[in-house]
Amino acid sequence: MGIIRFLLAISVVIAHTSSLYGFRLVGGQIAVQAFYMISGFYMTLILNEKYIGTNNSYKLFITNRLLRLYPIYWTVLIITTLLSVGVFVFSSGQSLGRLQPYYDNINIMDMKSLFF
Repeated sequence: MGIIRFLLAISVVIAHTSSLYGFRLVGGQIAVQAFYMISGFYMTLILNEKYIGTNNSYKLFITNRLLRLYPIYWTVLIITTLLSVGVFVFSSGQSLGRLQPYYDNINIMDMKSLFF
């Protein structure tokens, strides 16, 4: 399943750029849908095989997923924020880099939008 998901991910990348030497695998929309179907099947298989019979097995599954996924999200958020502040400092306040859309629209955004 890993190879199929890899090929589907490559299909999405090729669909977003251009064909690779005239070679296209499948369309991007079909690749995304198939990727999510296979991933959902795979996650269900893992949940039913590995986490069955233990106490609080679903809680353990969710905890493991959060510990696997969220550290990279926080790392990217911190790096993006630091780089944007660095761009702001080195451009003498002219640009905020990736955070510029937040600064440009801060007066029309509510707290949920800012947090998101």
